Amino acid sequence: MAKDIIVKISDSATVKAKNDIARYTYTAQSFLSSDAKKAYDTIVPTVVKVKHLLGNNNLITNIKIDYNIDAVWEYEPKKKLMGYKAFAYINYDFMLDPGRRKIKNFSRKSEIYLGKPMTEEASALQRNILTSKTKNVQVLMDGINYTLSEPKRKETELLAIKKAIAYAKRKAQIIVEATYGNAQYTITNTEVSTNGHHPMPRLESRARGAYAAADASHSLTEDIISQGSSEIKAIVKMDIYVGSGRQQ
Repeated sequence: MAKDIIVKISDSATVKAKNDIARYTYTAQSFLSSDAKKAYDTIVPTVVKVKHLLGNNNLITNIKIDYNIDAVWEYEPKKKLMGYKAFAYINYDFMLDPGRRKIKNFSRKSEIYLGKPMTEEASALQRNILTSKTKNVQVLMDGINYTLSEPKRKETELLAIKKAIAYAKRKAQIIVEATYGNAQYTITNTEVSTNGHHPMPRLESRARGAYAAADASHSLTEDIISQGSSEIKAIVKMDIYVGSGRQQ
């Protein structure tokens, strides 16, 4: 071979993992009160009920509750303070797959992460929270976002990276042998990037949540429409130096 050559190689791998987290968001809202403190005091018992429900469930993580008090104004025929409403924004993660098994049985295109879903338990808790309303407070569900927990995301991402590197190395070997015969080559540079993950599906269910709160006997299993899956794609770029020491 007359001179050394740099060959640029790229390849990718996509790993599909079953979502193991249902991320819930709710809003508890008081009716109109004459002063801000009264509005806050009205909403607190409902929030205490919800916190008790969440605290008694070991499948719950990342509980976050924020409060806000808004003044309500009338602007016609003239600006007038009508009163105050208190809001509590409740967020938590429900572990749908606490006893998940390790990834196995991979294919070239994508891999499914197997596990045992906990959608029935999630639905029962959802129903209990929606029926925690009191005389002067309503509880509405803003949505559910199905996604990957951080440990599972990292594990899935690592698998995608390992597979993408293996594919790129194999491609390098094939290209070098097909183009330059038995020439020696070395991988001189490797760049890896991932595209993150895509939670799916998302359920916006304020209307259904309000309906369920009015009818405690209504089953919310149909609201847990599907855990769905998330995909993580790893892209690998390599510089192959042909004409130096060979690396397998």
